[in-house]
Amino acid sequence: MNAVSSRWLNGVGHLDFKATFGIFYVKLYALTLFNPFPSEPRAMAVAPVFICHAQPDAPFSQDLSVALETAHLSVWRDQQNLRGGDRLAPEVRWTIEQARQVIVVLGLNTGQPAWLRREIEIAQATERRRAGSYRVIPLLLPGVDPTILAQWFAPAPRCAPVQLPAEGLGEALPLLLAALGEPPPGDLPSGRNPPPLAELELDFAPEEPAAGRWRWVARLHRPADPAPAGNELGARGLPPGPLPGRLLNWYLQSHPCWPTDTLRYLARRTETLLAKWGRSFHNAVLEAPGPHELTAAWRNAPERYELRLTVRAATDHPAVATVLGLPWELLHGPTGFLMQGKRPVQFLRRLAGGGDAFAPSLLFTTPS
Repeated sequence: MNAVSSRWLNGVGHLDFKATFGIFYVKLYALTLFNPFPSEPRAMAVAPVFICHAQPDAPFSQDLSVALETAHLSVWRDQQNLRGGDRLAPEVRWTIEQARQVIVVLGLNTGQPAWLRREIEIAQATERRRAGSYRVIPLLLPGVDPTILAQWFAPAPRCAPVQLPAEGLGEALPLLLAALGEPPPGDLPSGRNPPPLAELELDFAPEEPAAGRWRWVARLHRPADPAPAGNELGARGLPPGPLPGRLLNWYLQSHPCWPTDTLRYLARRTETLLAKWGRSFHNAVLEAPGPHELTAAWRNAPERYELRLTVRAATDHPAVATVLGLPWELLHGPTGFLMQGKRPVQFLRRLAGGGDAFAPSLLFTTPS
């Protein structure tokens, strides 16, 4: 027996094999971050709702998407025709795992597409892993017996199925919104009657540009109610440094194209890093001794308020671009990212000298 065979029988070769692939994944990760010839990134917009459906049920799913978007819910749309075929596209899997809710449409003409079954399996696995507000909700079209769920779900779905009556989607929409944890259609704000806005405005100016120190003034605007006492407070400090741009690019756009367990592990580590950075940023700016009371009053505004955070540059100093360029959308409070949850925060940036929005002037045309 030669030395190579002996090493494999002793298990050393197996360890070398694993080490070789470990080095390969490290090199792949480094290449993803520092590729000197990056290709055109693919946009990976994450939507809170993902709809699993077969091709025969696509027309109904389009109507369902429109109804949910009318209720101010973002729905993922397959603009690039990624679904179908024998293999599940990495982008589809990533979108299912990142969504907040998944709706599974089953009808009399659904058939037995393997890729739909795979989508349901991934959604159920994500539901078990996250064990929070993530829900997989079966939606049965008219004429479908609930016993069909045993053919598609293993184990049985945790959420009760929503049965679509013969009258159409309008009758079942309140039940579906309730299953999604959303208000009924009658409570939704309309364009003619928008909800009141609670705006927290942060006005930044450099104090020591070379040292990266800033001073800022926080103002709370609640036009619908009298302004609380002391609605303007100042603070100064040192916000955390910016995140590496290539790290954000890799996480948001590139890593879903590499569906390996190792890269998913790296992505989860990146998520932890982003949350930690966002929490540090939140503590440095919104939990500072000065604006802390205004921040609490802003976050505790009544439920009917929409929340907005406006970052304004109080000067035209070139250093303010650093503050405006920070990923404010990653601010992470005690309960999670501010841009997520039942009351997501809107973010707005304004340069020095910018005033309020104004209506465009009417076009004037001379009579012919």
